Amino acid sequence: MEERQEQKQQEQPQTQQTQTQQTQTQKQQEQKAETVNVEELVKKHLDEQAKYLGFESWDDMQAQLLEQKGKLYEALEQERKKAKEIEKQYKEQLKQLQKEKEELLIEYQVKSKLADKAIDADKALKLLKAEKKIEIKDGKVLIDGEDVDTAIEKFLNENPFLVRAVSGSGSPHTTEKTEPQSPEERLKQALKKLLGGA
Repeated sequence: MEERQEQKQQEQPQTQQTQTQQTQTQKQQEQKAETVNVEELVKKHLDEQAKYLGFESWDDMQAQLLEQKGKLYEALEQERKKAKEIEKQYKEQLKQLQKEKEELLIEYQVKSKLADKAIDADKALKLLKAEKKIEIKDGKVLIDGEDVDTAIEKFLNENPFLVRAVSGSGSPHTTEKTEPQSPEERLKQALKKLLGGA
């Protein structure tokens, strides 16, 4: 009998161990089945939502959305390129307009000074541009680095054939107006003379 009891005692832990292993295996299988079921349920639900939105399945919806995203990205890149090209064109136009503005300012200021002293202001301006460096710095016209009045005096001294004849009193010929004229008034008078007005 003792042998039987010993045998039973030895069998009991083995039986308990086997039962424990079986229980653990069964629990793992149940968890795996639940996980698979949850994944399947989620996929099924996502497929239903995708079908409701007009797609065949969730995977089809993702594929089409990725394709659309790629197309949108390409379109965005094309628009960026167009915008950069337009910006480049505007910068070039702005640069050209700035250059034209400076040329007009130079011509106006220098020509208005030459109109009082030179026989032909247009020819004198052409010669001055050919011989001297005319530029704008800090909004002021400079001729070889000097202000307009000083530079024109020097230029006319170097080119006396351009100077208007002086009257008997030794002063340059002036108009009837005795008060100083603004550059705008001188320009108006020069334009009148050029257009044939008195």
